[in-house]
Amino acid sequence: MFPVTDEYVKREYIFNGSQLQITSEKIGSQIETQAKAVLSRIRLGYKFSPTQPDVLKIEKILLEKIAANKKSEETEGYKIEQIC
Repeated sequence: MFPVTDEYVKREYIFNGSQLQITSEKIGSQIETQAKAVLSRIRLGYKFSPTQPDVLKIEKILLEKIAANKKSEETEGYKIEQIC
């Protein structure tokens, strides 16, 4: 499991020449549940692979970036209102 935001996804995942889509809410829910379980174990210190990336550090960086972008958008909106 590797944290990622929309910014880093270029295109759909293609498998055997076909676009892979999750069309069932049940499957999407199962994936989300399993991802949360993996993340919980990582937070407890589990290592799934000797070459496992520092998922928690990556998550922290991405969350900080998202927060900074939201703050920037709010500030830009305020500046526009002040000018008008």
